[in-house]
Amino acid sequence: MNKSESYDAVVALRTSGERTFEASRAMIREQVPGLPLYVIDEKPFKKAFERCLEAGLEAGARWLITADADMLLLPDAINRMLQEAEKMPAGHLQLQGRIYDKITGTFRKGGPRIYRTEHLGKLLALSKESSDHIRPESSKIRILQKQGHPSRYLYRVFALHDFEQYYKDLYRKALVHAVKHPELVTALIYRSTNLQERDDDFRVVLKAVWDGLTSHKEISIDSRLFEEESNRTLAELGLQEKSELELNGVTSEFVDLLSIQLPEEFEQEKEHPKRYDLPLVEEAASDKFRTIVRKKGIIRGISHSIGSMLIKTGEKLRGRE
Repeated sequence: MNKSESYDAVVALRTSGERTFEASRAMIREQVPGLPLYVIDEKPFKKAFERCLEAGLEAGARWLITADADMLLLPDAINRMLQEAEKMPAGHLQLQGRIYDKITGTFRKGGPRIYRTEHLGKLLALSKESSDHIRPESSKIRILQKQGHPSRYLYRVFALHDFEQYYKDLYRKALVHAVKHPELVTALIYRSTNLQERDDDFRVVLKAVWDGLTSHKEISIDSRLFEEESNRTLAELGLQEKSELELNGVTSEFVDLLSIQLPEEFEQEKEHPKRYDLPLVEEAASDKFRTIVRKKGIIRGISHSIGSMLIKTGEKLRGRE
């Protein structure tokens, strides 16, 4: 018997036509062949999120595992997460680890989640009452955190994110990043500028960041948005959309094919044992930056951030004289 069969859990895989959908599904099947797997193909993301919760409630299992098809799971990721979930106090809502994200080049909170299904009804009700299409999932999790259902987060990396995606999806995501996460824009521009010569993905990302900063179009994470803009960008850059991802005998070994793109610290990060629970005080720097952006706007907020960084650097240099 596969050890995953001892867990009372179901898996919901969200997809919206990602290039890595088949790879992502195969990796889940490989890791937990004994668990029911639901494929959720709904748009926009808010609707897909709600359908995942409904599937978890309908299945009646103790745990609901959710993942997105733009994630490539590291070996044994789901079993490791389930083992950690079993250690959570009864009032905890969900558990999540971290991902290594190609667009930003960062290890960040994200990736598969494991929800305790007895609290899904509250989460579903909050989502249906809300019109938030920018953070339809995380905003509701924060509300329940404040209502006495904390979340547990692990520093361990469980998945790769946005590797091997279609250009159109990278364009949309980078554009939304520029609006949704303005504190990342400076680093995004720097990273894309440095990598665009050897990876066409970052030519697309760089153009998308600029378009995000200058666009007045309503932003959401709906995968149907910005198709016209992404097609125009590919034409301007002289790029053809990528063909379907061809894999022979898809297994978790596919992740090894991407190892050349991963930073040296990746091996250490994927074994990091630390964990923490929220609600806690959110990262002060990010909150401070978002406050500046709300007051000054995106462009002025970025200018303020860069200016502050240069001023602090100058002060340090003068202190060494």
